[in-house]
Order: sequence, then structure tokens, then C-alpha cells
Amino acid sequence: MNVIRKQEYVVGKLFSLLQAAQEVSSTRDKAKLLEAIVQSATKVVDCKNSCLMLLPPGSQELVAYVVVGGNRDQMRELRFKVGEGIAGWVAKHAEAVLSNDVQNDPRYSSKLDQITDTPLQSILCLPLLSKGNVLGVLNIINKPEGGRFTEDDLHLAEAFASQVAIAIENANIYDAMSQENKLLREQLDLAPKLMISFNPKMREIIQMTRRAAESDATVILLGESGTGKEIVARAIHAWSDRNMQPFIAVNCAALPEQLLESEIFGHEQGAFTGALRRREGKVELAHGGTFFLDEIGELKLDVQTKFLRVLQEHQFERVGGTEVLTADIRVIAATNKDLREEVQKGTFREDLYFRLNVISLTIPPLRERKEDILVIANKFIEHYCCEEGRPIPALSPSARKMLLEYEWPGNVRELENVLERAIVLGVKDTIEADDLLLDLPISSSKQVNLDRPYRELVREFKQDIIRKALRECGGIQSRAAEKLSLAQPYLSRLMRDMDLR
Repeated sequence: MNVIRKQEYVVGKLFSLLQAAQEVSSTRDKAKLLEAIVQSATKVVDCKNSCLMLLPPGSQELVAYVVVGGNRDQMRELRFKVGEGIAGWVAKHAEAVLSNDVQNDPRYSSKLDQITDTPLQSILCLPLLSKGNVLGVLNIINKPEGGRFTEDDLHLAEAFASQVAIAIENANIYDAMSQENKLLREQLDLAPKLMISFNPKMREIIQMTRRAAESDATVILLGESGTGKEIVARAIHAWSDRNMQPFIAVNCAALPEQLLESEIFGHEQGAFTGALRRREGKVELAHGGTFFLDEIGELKLDVQTKFLRVLQEHQFERVGGTEVLTADIRVIAATNKDLREEVQKGTFREDLYFRLNVISLTIPPLRERKEDILVIANKFIEHYCCEEGRPIPALSPSARKMLLEYEWPGNVRELENVLERAIVLGVKDTIEADDLLLDLPISSSKQVNLDRPYRELVREFKQDIIRKALRECGGIQSRAAEKLSLAQPYLSRLMRDMDLR
């Protein structure tokens, strides 16, 4: 090959590499991405076959997903343990292999022959690496007309593989975010369903909520703990023009003082001990959407000052940073404190109070709107049964009577917890009064401290029930789920939420 032809060849291959990189980096759908990868691989390096194998997180087995120029039906059964065959060796050692005499390569396994239209003769096998982790391997198989792969082919393939790894990692992140957004959307969709009432005072609140949703005005939600202030906040977001953007919530009472500022505004690397990398805050993540600051009465004065700037100018700085950032957010705050009293005591800034108090809504406690209890209860029952994939049980007359006579010191939050527990533990077609467990029994072997919050007691009760089921089933989740009459995915989610793994 003369110099000019070689230059044209190199330019053509670099152009193919650029086109291939652009194609895979612009594809978010994972199935389409994997198909694009193997199709592009045959353009970057001339070959008869290519095969993409992925290594699922925590697995020790490569699984073939896509093949070009081979048998797709047999491909679905193709698996290599890490260390097995050339592909397994590459996955284990995270190093590329160029072999032009595959049949005599000591690492060779005949498994790969199952998907190619001709026996393996030559191969480029490349690890797909992201942050030191092997995501899978890309096999480029059989040079046309019995040719041999060259070092130039290897360099091109390695450059392509590095782009492929980035694209797959991004697709994994996108899938995870999509799943998380789906779950959040399901939670969000519940909020408007709960914004129904037969109580005149609450109906007025709902009407004001709908009007508030039509603007970007700041809203302060007042009322006892558990009255459903976050439900109202989510409903405002769902009814607003921002409903396709994030709804981000921060509970000021749930975090230590030293972490709360970082949680809200984010921090730069090295801003404090343990700040190993830069982190975006919740205000930044809420850009374009709604930022809900619950229990704002717990916010310390220095953080109040910084948050006032967000309200007035939509500007902030990360902890330890000097760059001025902006966030287009709609702010909704909530508290069970009397902020005017806190202003008089000097624990809450007066200017922040007035800036928050544009639209003020006071949510009545559940005991003052008993005509809504059964309606809300049925919405919770429907929601949790759909989550668990089970038929929706009816409330028996005795259960309805108990729900209506109870005073609900924990308000809507307590009602939700009681019904979720009844559904998780219930096995009948009807929810009876005994299933509600409104008064937690005190075991003789373990005294329950009733001074703790109700939600904490319910969580501990659930943990004990799940641990007992797992012990009786030898730690096998599927059996424990069957014993508790739960769908296994729902049991897994409960265990994850309650740190039982």
C-alpha cells in the first residue's frame, strides 16, 4: 500500500471511528445502543462478526446481548464465566486480546463458535472499562477473506471501546434515573388523588391550592405534623406548569445542622472533612421544578440568610465555593411551628418570614375532617395494593367504625402507616378492625417505648416481622415473601427501605 493510499485508509478509518462514536454517544435507549455498538464495530474494524457481552453488576458471568453476522437464537444462550475463554480472560484481567490463531490460543473456548457462521480464526476482544470496573467485552471476530488483525486495528478498536464504555455507563445511569423518576412520578400521582374532601374548610384549602398552582408564588404550608403538607406541596407541583420538572424535597429536621447546608446548596471538593468530591445541592437539582423545604422552622439563622438570597435573587453558592449559581425554582415551605412567634423570639428572620408568607395555607388536622377519613383510607389501600400487585380488599364495618372513632394524633401520615401495615401483613379479602393494629401490643419479651414517634414504632414492627419470616425461611427471600403473602419485589423494596440487607 503506497503512502497516499495508506493516508486515505487511515483518514477513512478515523472518520468511521468518529461517526461510530457519535452514533453510540447519542443513543439513550439501551437496546438500541447495544445494537448500534456491534453494527458500528464492523465499520470501525473490518470483520465478519461482532458480539457484545455485558457483565451485570455483582455477577461473575458474561452474557451475550447482541451479535452481527451470526446466529441470534444461539447467541441468547451464550455465557462465559469470568476467566473462561478469551472473553472471560479479558473480563478478568481487563486487558485487550489480539489473536490471529484462535484455535491454538490456550484461552480459546469453542462456545463462541456457536454464534459465528464460520469457525473462529481471528479475534479482537476488548474490555469495556468505566472507573476501573469491567462493564463487559466487545468481540470483533474473523477478518474477511482469512485476513489478520493488525496493531492498527487494535488501536482503533480500543479507541472505539472506550467510547462504548462511556455510552453504556451513561445508559445505565439513564435507566436508573428513569426508574427512579417513574417511582417518584407514581408517588407524585398519588398526591392529587388525595386532594379530595367533604370538609368545607379543607375544600377551601384545595381551591386555594389549585389557584396557587397557576402561579410561581412562594407558598408556606402550616399545620400539625402529619397533616399532609407534603401531599399538598406535591399536588401544587402536579397541577403547575412545572409538573414535568423535578420535585425535590428536603426535611430540615431530618439532618444534622452541619450537613443541612450542604444538602440544600451542595459543596465543593475539600469544603470540609469528608468532602471528597463536589456535590450538587438539592436547590441545584430542583432547577426548573419545585423545591419543597419541610420543617423550615428548624433552619438555623445563618442558613436562613443564604436561603433568603435564593428566594430574592434565585442565586446561591455551594459550601466552600465562590461561583455564583442560579436556580429557576418554585419554593414551597412547610412548618408546624408558629413562625410569627419564632420571629418574636429571634430564632427566625423576619424578612424571610415575609418573603415566604406570600400564600399561606393552614392544613386542618384529620380529627377535624373525619368525613374524609374513609375516602383517604381507600386511596391509600388502592395505592399500596397496586404496588404489591394484589387485589384491593374492602374495609369491614368494624374497621370503618374504628377508623372513624380514632383520634389520629399522627394525622394523615399515621393513617397511611396503619393502612400500609394492614395491607403488608393482611392475607384476607377484607381489612378487619384487628388488622389495623391501632394500639401496638407490648410484648413481654420486648417493651415498646411509646414515647417515640409512631412512624418509628411501625418501622420497628415491620422490621421484626420481616426478620422473623426470613429466619423461619432460612434467609430465602422468595419463601419469606410467600409466607407473608407479599410479592417478592415489594418485600425486597421494604428490606432496602428499612436497611435490612
